[in-house]
Amino acid sequence: MRGGPVLTALLLLAGCGYVAVPGEPLRESSEIGKLAKSCAPVRYCGGIGYVDCGSAVDGPAYYFDRRSGRVAGYCGGNCMGGPCTNCPPPGWTCGRRAL
Repeated sequence: MRGGPVLTALLLLAGCGYVAVPGEPLRESSEIGKLAKSCAPVRYCGGIGYVDCGSAVDGPAYYFDRRSGRVAGYCGGNCMGGPCTNCPPPGWTCGRRAL
């Protein structure tokens, strides 16, 4: 197989729901598309997406429904005061955060 054993292992882990993988870009008309215009590339874990908008430096990070684009969880450095919810949401099975 082209790509070697590392690529093969990542594909197997992604298929089993252990590793979030890159996917299609956000639809600009969706809720998440409007919030995450200048953020890191999206990662997906099954039906849930994750996008980091600078959470390491007090920016937000979002988990969202892949089909609808609706935000399912809001987290990040600016949440230390408490307003964050569902971080990560119950359906996220790819570890604590996206890779």
